[in-house]
Amino acid sequence: MKETYDVILVDDHLMFRLGMKKILEASEDINVVGEASDGQELLSLLNQVSPQMVILDISMPVWSLRNGDWSQSNGDWDGHGAGIHLYQVFMIASIFNVPL
Repeated sequence: MKETYDVILVDDHLMFRLGMKKILEASEDINVVGEASDGQELLSLLNQVSPQMVILDISMPVWSLRNGDWSQSNGDWDGHGAGIHLYQVFMIASIFNVPL
């Protein structure tokens, strides 16, 4: 039996989360166990599920890594993140002259 990985997606753009979820769930070994639109929702979600991975937008309006809002971004988010692999996602739209 193949090992599976539980993942939480965190991004303030719903369409990005839906697209990423569809891509990830096409893999037999990845289960998206939760979604959050900001860091506060992520912390609430971590009280309910224990993922192995979090895919996190680096720039969100609430609790952004880019703004330094997460002083504990090393994986110990108020004691919730021990053993979770954090993958940061960011998009550079300015090279295409797309307003953000």
